[in-house]
Amino acid sequence: MTHTKFSRRTFLKAIAGTAVSASFAHSAFAQTPLRLSLIPLQDVLPLGFANTEGMFEAAGLPVELVGISSRRERSSALLSNNLDGVVTDISDLLFGRGNAGADLLITSTAFENIGDTRQLALLASGFSNVSDLDNLFTQINDQQRNSITVSRRTDFELVTDELLSSIGISVIPELHYADTDDLVNAATLLVGGSVLSAVLPEPLAIITEENELIDEAFLSRSVFNFESISLPPTIVVFRREVVEQREADVALFYEVYNQAIDDINNAARDTVREAAVVNSIELFLPGISREELPANFGENYDIPTFTTPGQLDEAAFNRVMSWATNKGYLFGDVDFNAAIDYRFIS
Repeated sequence: MTHTKFSRRTFLKAIAGTAVSASFAHSAFAQTPLRLSLIPLQDVLPLGFANTEGMFEAAGLPVELVGISSRRERSSALLSNNLDGVVTDISDLLFGRGNAGADLLITSTAFENIGDTRQLALLASGFSNVSDLDNLFTQINDQQRNSITVSRRTDFELVTDELLSSIGISVIPELHYADTDDLVNAATLLVGGSVLSAVLPEPLAIITEENELIDEAFLSRSVFNFESISLPPTIVVFRREVVEQREADVALFYEVYNQAIDDINNAARDTVREAAVVNSIELFLPGISREELPANFGENYDIPTFTTPGQLDEAAFNRVMSWATNKGYLFGDVDFNAAIDYRFIS
């Protein structure tokens, strides 16, 4: 049953602070800022924290954090030199280098899950009678709304493929998957009952499950939390010319980034929810005020311990590359050593 009255705007007001829209932040600096775009994952909260707490400004570093909800638009902006860097997944880097021939560099990891904090969830619509994986797959058919809504050609699709394989299901993309380029739209469709299920990251996932601004009947339920299937690390990527021509700025960016992570990890969790999540509303969702947040916003969100930027394990890189090649997404291997530059991390 589809409930079309549940609009994207309604959902945005209910999840304010968890996703991004295509607006540019205004820099207070006269000199050219570093422009980076962030994906709407918990992985980027330290950068949101650094921005809202004025840490970049205090360091004398001009930075614009650019919110773009569409993965394709974000990639296009980077490839057309409208962004200096991105926080993204390994798939995005592979396609940029391997398919588009762009000289992009992995300068560090952004986040690696070192505990049991949920990063990703396969969720079912509250209007369905789906309660577990077996029940989900009995309802999947060749209608798009009765598929798993997942962002295709991403690390999310990789782990969903691995999930299906682990339970003996041979993936037929046309049957099992409905593509989405916008996670906020996917969440809106899920909560509105327009799709059967969706793969969503934290903190977007939990806010479709627990939210005072959403009627209980609309709330989604978790079917699988990917505890047994690790999500590859997210990465920080810069264009090579930015690394070479603005080395001092990128180095200072990493100093602030590391300090923000240290501050978050040593703060009380309630303080982190306020400073790193709630105060990032206007950055991630311009036009949404703090007053529009549900009273229980972030109450049950298990904020992780953030890892400091580190070196990407080559095995993780190869895992994604092998998957992308086998799916026919990647046109030729990408040289790992040519794609990394770790000069900014110890």
